[in-house]
Amino acid sequence: FLEISAFMFENSPKLENVQEQTVDSEWTEIRESIIAEGLYKQKGVTVEDVARRFAKNRTYVSNMVNANEKENFNTFINKLRIAEAERLVKENPDMTFAEIAENIGYTEQSNFARQFRQIMGISPSAFRKEIFDGKK
Repeated sequence: FLEISAFMFENSPKLENVQEQTVDSEWTEIRESIIAEGLYKQKGVTVEDVARRFAKNRTYVSNMVNANEKENFNTFINKLRIAEAERLVKENPDMTFAEIAENIGYTEQSNFARQFRQIMGISPSAFRKEIFDGKK
């Protein structure tokens, strides 16, 4: 949780307006819950699911993600998933990519690999090779 939270908060914007700070504070709580509860790992999780979980309007949650993360909901979720995948690869060298994909909410290993490459700039297998070749 702390690694993912730190990873995702690195570029969080600091807001000046008091009203925006209230929204930012509310988003921070929701965001921390999404991470702590592992909501991002649910297969097919949608902005509607998150909005329902926190008794908020779908558009409101979507706007909070856009304003505070500077990206859309799906990108936000995929970045959380890939951060978790990175942790799993490092801590579980024998875990297959299919198992990792399953554990972080992807239904298709190919989609996981595509998202991993898009976000990390390297394939999952090349990433694993870099990690473990460097430790020998």
